[in-house]
Amino acid sequence: MYILITSILFLCGQNAKIFLYALIMKEDIARKTNTDSPTELLELISFSSYLLDQLNEGILIADHNCIVRYVNPRYTKITGVKFNEIVGRPLLEVRPHALLPEVIKKNHSIEGVHRKEGAVEYVVNISPLIINSKIIGGLSIVIDTTTVRKMARDLDKSILKLKKMESSIRSIFPARYTFKDILGTSSKIKSAIEIAVRAAHSNSNVLIRGESGTGKEMFAHAIHQESDRQGKPFIPVNCAAISPLLLESELFGYSEGAFTGARKGGKIGLLELGNHGTILFDEIGDMDADQQSKILRVLEDQRFLTVGGITEKEIDIRIISSTNKDLESLMSKKIFREDLYYRLNAVQITIPPLRERVEDIPIIANSFLDKFSVGGKKNTRISNQAMDILQNYSWPGNVRELKHIIEYCVLISDSIIKHNHLPANLVDGSGDTFQKASEINHLKDSMRVYQKRLIQQAIQRFGNNLEGKRKASQALGISLSSLYQKLNL
Repeated sequence: MYILITSILFLCGQNAKIFLYALIMKEDIARKTNTDSPTELLELISFSSYLLDQLNEGILIADHNCIVRYVNPRYTKITGVKFNEIVGRPLLEVRPHALLPEVIKKNHSIEGVHRKEGAVEYVVNISPLIINSKIIGGLSIVIDTTTVRKMARDLDKSILKLKKMESSIRSIFPARYTFKDILGTSSKIKSAIEIAVRAAHSNSNVLIRGESGTGKEMFAHAIHQESDRQGKPFIPVNCAAISPLLLESELFGYSEGAFTGARKGGKIGLLELGNHGTILFDEIGDMDADQQSKILRVLEDQRFLTVGGITEKEIDIRIISSTNKDLESLMSKKIFREDLYYRLNAVQITIPPLRERVEDIPIIANSFLDKFSVGGKKNTRISNQAMDILQNYSWPGNVRELKHIIEYCVLISDSIIKHNHLPANLVDGSGDTFQKASEINHLKDSMRVYQKRLIQQAIQRFGNNLEGKRKASQALGISLSSLYQKLNL
């Protein structure tokens, strides 16, 4: 006769194989001795007890009268019932809510019964024990789920914390602009918007190029808002404003103890914070070579390693870059990596400078006028003469410069912004159109004024600090000392 023990199906892994092997051996003994006595269950327990004691699951075996004949150490640990309090006694006296008697009586199995003893939670699988088609008892297998349930609760808490963190990130780094905020009807700006909209509907990396102040970041915001990642984090990173050493820890984060002064518990980097969203590398041309290679790795594998970390983290992030630099020139000088350039430049958008779309100046200027005309200045308007000057100015600072000038003019004017409200450099530097024919100066004086005007425009473009003046002098092809000299004439 063969031994059929249905409960073996509830055991798992290597333990099941060990127990099954023991039962097969016992079957062989029973078959050879033709044993079918009432002591069969006790013999089975005696033969298998050593192996059952090793199991990580709790085991309880009762006979057909529901008298407990065996429990293993794991069972007593999980349930808190002591060995001598249960073995040899009717199961229902010790465990009044036990289901094993019903299983033995009705010859059916029950799986996944949830129990709790104090802080310990466990699941019980119950089955009859059958030998030679006869029920000789029953088996309860107890699986401790306390750790698993705690992990599940911790996971739920982590997910909730992550959702709150994502919400906080979106509030800290919101994408503020859409394509409706990009004003203009000129063919150049409309072409740039059309390419950007197409790029938004893909997952390709985007490189936005244009002079300072043309609205590169606004385009990046709009692309994110138009994409499937809208509502996810938008993380702008100014590569020019952060030192190379700090940039690495800010981007990738760091592990606890990664360096002296590292925060306890480490720090999450911007890449991880921006997971499933978009990251903007503003002024990517200013990123140093070491960081370029690490960003290239992120682009290729969507993986990164925190500073001081040993395990790579996987992310899903869309990268938009912007620059006002000549990247091709930087590549030829080995300052910017070619492989990174081609990775970033899947879609290139070039934003025209304001001087190349003068027909858009009235629309943009009036938009800023509406923004800054508050309180008693709601009806402020720009005179025709003032608008002519705005449209004839070269705008080295582009839209950003126009914004600041309108804000200034609203402040100092009443209801109409006239030409005399505009900054002097606009009126003087807007071109010969505004110089009266009678005001003909000596050629040398005119050259001096013109040179000074060019220098002022270059400084406006590159910055009024020492570094900006040095760049201005290089762009103009004169020495720094000559620049100072001509400014003071």
